[in-house]
Amino acid sequence: MAAGDGGGGGGFTLVVHEQALRAVITELEDAQRDLTTRVDGIRDQVRGRVSKWGDGTQSRSAHDDFDRRFSASVQEMSAALGRLKAALDDVAALAHQTEVDATVIMS
Repeated sequence: MAAGDGGGGGGFTLVVHEQALRAVITELEDAQRDLTTRVDGIRDQVRGRVSKWGDGTQSRSAHDDFDRRFSASVQEMSAALGRLKAALDDVAALAHQTEVDATVIMS
């Protein structure tokens, strides 16, 4: 994407390179998937070790509390990546429609 003076001095022109935009969208999808996969794997490993701790101990309680907060934070981050991807999907659709409309006008 590039922005510049639209030649009129006061306006702006936004140039959207669809291929670059699609690449960013793909990267966001990969990041969202990788984030949850990696964190779930790490949490599973930790759970395996922590399961040997007594349920009523302070250390187990502290871990469980941290794990709940950490899980919620990871879910929020994943949701934010999903919202960003959805916004870029909207930008891509609008850019495509604008190009179609411009082609119709020029025809």
